[in-house]
Amino acid sequence: MRPFRPVDFRFMLRWIGAILKPGLLRCALNRGPTELKSTTSQSGNKATAIVSVSQERSVIPAVLNEPWATAWWLPRHEQKVAQARGKTAELVLIGDSIIHGWENEGGAVWRQYFADIDTLNLGFSGDRTENVLWRLQQGELERQEPALAILLIGTNNTGHRMDTPEAIRDGVKAILAELRIRIPASPVLLLGIFPRGADSDDSLRINNNKANDLLADLASEAEILFARFDDAFLKTDGTLNRGITPDMLHLNQFGYQIWARQLQPYIQRYVRESGGYLQPMF
Repeated sequence: MRPFRPVDFRFMLRWIGAILKPGLLRCALNRGPTELKSTTSQSGNKATAIVSVSQERSVIPAVLNEPWATAWWLPRHEQKVAQARGKTAELVLIGDSIIHGWENEGGAVWRQYFADIDTLNLGFSGDRTENVLWRLQQGELERQEPALAILLIGTNNTGHRMDTPEAIRDGVKAILAELRIRIPASPVLLLGIFPRGADSDDSLRINNNKANDLLADLASEAEILFARFDDAFLKTDGTLNRGITPDMLHLNQFGYQIWARQLQPYIQRYVRESGGYLQPMF
């Protein structure tokens, strides 16, 4: 058992309070895609603003309700809950298909670099922030106290419904608040959303880049690790290398090789060499 790092519960409660806004769930369920909402400022002046439900959906825990996922998503969740209950992992990976891919396309690469690390992979293809939040609340981190947790999420918030950067940031913030509750002594490495689309003019990449700027600020506020690996995946002219991301989104084996090299110093320091204390990388 690693030495226990005291938890700042005041910090945790402040975060949770910022996420679980009064009436959020009720409002999101009762409105359409967008609705005019009357608000009152602190000075008492009334104003009308357009509120996007997608911004609220990103923080409301939900299963992945997509036709192509119904056959495997919940069974995979149940499998991961059983895995978490059965054994404590040294490293937990949390995210979407790009994390999920370490079990298939990137499997050989993972074994090459990290075969010695007892790892729990909580990556689910297609997941958005609210789906990760639901899974974490439903037992996927039960009995876990990893030396490091790595989180990569948000590109499907952009790709599926073009959530605003702020909505993505808020969804990630909700996940981080949940991690504070579930694994309070574990350091967290938040990864910037990977580049997607052919070049820097791609609208999806632009949205993700704006979200990444907010995530960097969020990580600083939360006192967690943050890393962006854009330069490792992009050519010098900013175009995405089809040799590592054939569909301009998902990594192939060569892409996972690049990613493994980027992760190596973090896993070396926080898993192999340390007791898991939260400390500066450099």
